[in-house]
Amino acid sequence: MSNTLYITRTCVDCGKVMRNVYHTKVRCPECGHQHHLDMCAAYRERKRAERMLHPAPKPAPKPIPKKPVPAVPVTTLADDIRAADKLGISYGKYMLLKMQANKKACPCANTDKPKR
Repeated sequence: MSNTLYITRTCVDCGKVMRNVYHTKVRCPECGHQHHLDMCAAYRERKRAERMLHPAPKPAPKPIPKKPVPAVPVTTLADDIRAADKLGISYGKYMLLKMQANKKACPCANTDKPKR
């Protein structure tokens, strides 16, 4: 035996008789489709009115972080190439000499004190 109940009902909008329909059916297919369109239009109108009354707040602009100013003047690639040409050596050898000149000695190097 089935638990479903089919009955005869009338559409609440147009009064059309619907035979052997489920007991929760309220509208005929044509009126049901039109009712759905009307409900969607009403929903969209409500949401549009809400947006007009209460617009979304605009987010505050993010501050642009300032770049730190380097303590050592930055040389460009072209500057380094010109300096290497003046010395008569290749760019690679010039950069090696430059790195060795900027390298600081370890405070515990060549001493009798052990490293910490």
